[in-house]
Amino acid sequence: LKYLSIIESALNQEARSWAGASGLWQFMSGTARLYDLHVGAYVDERYDMYRATEAASQHLRDLYKMYNDWLLALAAYNAGPGNVNRAIRRSGGGTDFWEIRRFLPRETQAYVPAFIAVNYVFRHAGDHHIKPGYVDIPMLESDTVLVKKQLRFDQVSEVLGVSKDTLELMNPAYRRGIIPASEKRFYTMYLPKNKIAQFLAAEDTIYDYKTRSEREMEKRLAAKYGPVKQGTHRVRRGQSLGFIASRYGVDVADIKEWNNLRSNMIHPGDELIIFAPENVLEGKVSPVSSIIATAQSDEDYIYHTVRKGDTLSEIAEKYPNTSVRTIKRLNDIANDKRLQLGQKLKIARVAG
Repeated sequence: LKYLSIIESALNQEARSWAGASGLWQFMSGTARLYDLHVGAYVDERYDMYRATEAASQHLRDLYKMYNDWLLALAAYNAGPGNVNRAIRRSGGGTDFWEIRRFLPRETQAYVPAFIAVNYVFRHAGDHHIKPGYVDIPMLESDTVLVKKQLRFDQVSEVLGVSKDTLELMNPAYRRGIIPASEKRFYTMYLPKNKIAQFLAAEDTIYDYKTRSEREMEKRLAAKYGPVKQGTHRVRRGQSLGFIASRYGVDVADIKEWNNLRSNMIHPGDELIIFAPENVLEGKVSPVSSIIATAQSDEDYIYHTVRKGDTLSEIAEKYPNTSVRTIKRLNDIANDKRLQLGQKLKIARVAG
């Protein structure tokens, strides 16, 4: 049965089909969740070869219990039990794969013979003078550590001297180079075995370590938003990046950079890294209140003169440190009040 993974993914743990099946064993997200695999934007355990192999073993066991026949179990792994049950009915109650084969989807008709062929090739490779090559992949010389706080691959890379490519190869389940661990949920990270003791000895240092890019980013954020702290936001149903950015008084583009997001797509349950004033992170004040409290003189503001066709949303987009809500509060604009040509709107220079 281990050779089934060759049919599924050619042993490519990053494999993804046109239908969305992913990982070594090509799980669809729904089936993966049935076997307790976490599937999300930051962590997708379909790509964890160990966790996914356990799940595939359990799934194959359950399918075998259904049919008491391994070839039918394999057909159901490919096409789903619904298609196999339908083929059994259409064949008049056939009890093995060869009886029901012509009633199965075309892909499944070839799937089981391909499995048999791969078993033959691997079991009898030596008989045909086929020998394995050598691939320098360190998976067999690895061990695991428990990650208790949010951690980036680049932090581990710079402190332990392990390349990010190696960390990504060994930990493909972490899709954005971030392990979103917290006090409520720990995660496992695979490391080269000779780095385990070093990680355990320097664990606190690694969590607190700021890479050069992080230090440069903090300087940029201080100039843009003022003093900020790092926090997290758990995405709830119906929330968008724009909504979250407005809540913390930051830009969508910055949230995407902090979280290695390539698009605006987020999912309920995702944990996003957020940099904002500490009192805003803690929910003690809104970002708008923080801006107004921080900006105390005309030097803290710039002004926008309203032109023909201007709307509040278009004006807000022109100034990266503001939002429609902030402009309304700073300028006492009611929801139903229209902008006037030549009107000067106060825009905060500080975070907003």
